[in-house]
Amino acid sequence: MQRKRKGRLAMNGPPKFHPQVRAMMEREKGSSIGSITNYAPAEYRRIVKATPNRTKRAPEEVGKFEETSFPGPSGDLPLRVYWPKGAKGKEKLPVLVYYHGGGFVAGSAEEMDPTCRRLANRARHLVVSVGYRLAPEDKFPAAPEDCFAALVWTQKNASSLGGDPSRIAVAGSSAGGNLAAVVAILAREREGPKISRQVLVYPVTDLTRSLRKFSKSGFGPTDLEMKYCYRHYLTAPDDAKDPRASPLLGDLHGLPPAIVVTAEYDTLTEQVDDYAAKLREGGVKVRSRQFPGMMHGFFMEPDDLDTAEEAIDWVASELTKPKVPASRPRRTGL
Repeated sequence: MQRKRKGRLAMNGPPKFHPQVRAMMEREKGSSIGSITNYAPAEYRRIVKATPNRTKRAPEEVGKFEETSFPGPSGDLPLRVYWPKGAKGKEKLPVLVYYHGGGFVAGSAEEMDPTCRRLANRARHLVVSVGYRLAPEDKFPAAPEDCFAALVWTQKNASSLGGDPSRIAVAGSSAGGNLAAVVAILAREREGPKISRQVLVYPVTDLTRSLRKFSKSGFGPTDLEMKYCYRHYLTAPDDAKDPRASPLLGDLHGLPPAIVVTAEYDTLTEQVDDYAAKLREGGVKVRSRQFPGMMHGFFMEPDDLDTAEEAIDWVASELTKPKVPASRPRRTGL
């Protein structure tokens, strides 16, 4: 059970992880790669890529799958496109542009394959999973500019792919959730492309914030790990104050409706809740749900965690609901 104390989450006793989470942790004992801080980013990526997957389940079948690329600001970047099973040839599908996590220094569209396949089928969306430039080889603002370019490319090519260019949502998890939130802000500031919804799965929202003051509230990235990622990602310390890096510090009025996912045991949950609250204050319609017994990263583990399947199903159901008009911004002064 959790309780509030002086504005922060506190816990009574050890975390009550879901049994499947405990089993997954047990399997990883002795074989875990360990903290990213033990490696240079390129070495960490190499080790992760060379590590066999725990689960040998066959990929969920989709209607069609393609690996391609799009012209980014500094060269071609990878895309993975998923069509839902049973999609008809003349059907114009809504589109979901997905950005992977990895602390801005690791991760890939390939790692999100199980999740993207399920989102395509359950939400009946054309899913475009984006690979963007990683730090430290390409520092801020390379990643948000790549992700915005992917949105522009998707809108221009949606019709030829069988998608509806007027119904495009953005989504992402962790660092990818940060990028989805930032892309939504950039699309508003640059007057398009129009975004129908933003799906934010335990996103990083404030790079200026230390995790120490609430790290006992959950289990996820440590303060040391986050600082490691930010050191490699940011060009200068003051970049952390830029809304393109920390969307929580930006103007959140006039943004598309948000679907927000958090985990009970995640060090990022507090700043995600703060972001959802600020969206609501800005008049943005927000649907949020916290999944009990889960830790950071659970959304990308549907092969091992039934709750990940449940979360994907919930996001899919929210994506298929009719849009609800946004509320009026709350008055904050005279």
